[in-house]
Amino acid sequence: MNEFDRAARLRIIWRYAALALGIIAMSLLIGIAVGRPFDRPDRLGADAAGTVLPSAAQATRAPPTPTLGAVLPTVPPVPTAAGPLPTFAPDAAWKVLTQEPFDSATTWPASQQTGWSSGYEAGRYWLKLDGQRTISYSILIDSPECWVAADVQVKSGYAGLIFLASDPNIVYRMLIDNAGRYRLERQQAGSATALRDWTASAALQTGPQANNRIEARRVESELTLFANGTELMRYTLPDGATFQSRVGMTIDAITRDSGALAYFDNLVVRVPVVPADR
Repeated sequence: MNEFDRAARLRIIWRYAALALGIIAMSLLIGIAVGRPFDRPDRLGADAAGTVLPSAAQATRAPPTPTLGAVLPTVPPVPTAAGPLPTFAPDAAWKVLTQEPFDSATTWPASQQTGWSSGYEAGRYWLKLDGQRTISYSILIDSPECWVAADVQVKSGYAGLIFLASDPNIVYRMLIDNAGRYRLERQQAGSATALRDWTASAALQTGPQANNRIEARRVESELTLFANGTELMRYTLPDGATFQSRVGMTIDAITRDSGALAYFDNLVVRVPVVPADR
C-alpha cells in the first residue's frame, strides 16, 4: 500500500469516527432534553416525594351546604396548644378557645336553599327548616375535652348543640324544645339513638319566646349537660371508641312538613388550661 492509499484510508476512518461521535453527542442531548422536566417535580405538580399536588383551582374548597343528617365543617379546625391536651379533673380551670356573639356575619353560613335556610338577625344566628327534617353546622376542635355553651331560643321544633363526634359519622347532640324538655342523643347518618330521651326539667324556661343557656361538657369519658347553670344529667361514654370534639348548632323538625325555627347567641367553646409544667 502506497502513501496515497494509506492517507485516503485514514481520512475515511476519521470521517466515520466523527460521524459516530456526532450521533452519540446528539443522543445525549436528546436524552437530557427529555429527562429535564422529571428532574423538577414541582413542574408536574408534585412534591419531592412524588406526591401529586392539587392545582390552585383544585385546592379551592367550595363552601359546604348542610344535607339531611349531615354534620359539616364550616370553618377550618380550631387549634389549641400543640399536641393533645391531657385529661384533667372536672373542677380544673378552663379557658375560652373561641366565642361568637353573632353581632355580624362571620364564618357561619348564611344561605337560602330548598327545605332549609340560615342567617343572621338582630345579633343572633338562626336556623330554619321548611321541608327538610334536620340540619347541622359544626367545626372540629383540636382538643379531646371541651365545654360548649350557647343561648338557644326554640320557636318551633327542636334545637341545640353538637359537641362530640366519633367514627363512623357519629355525633352527640343535646336538644331542647320550648316545652321545658331536653334530650341527649347519638346520631349516625341521620338516624338517632336516645341516650336520655325527652325529659322535663324545671331548669328550662318554657314557651316560644324563652331563651335558655344550654351547655355540654366532656371530661375524660364523662358527659355533663347543663341548662341555665343547673346540671341536668351525666352520661358515661362507651369504652374503646375514639372521640373528637366537634361543636356547633343543630335543629330538627318534629315532622318533615312541620318546619322548625331556632335562634342562637353567645356561642362559647372552652378547653382545659394546660399547666405550664406539662
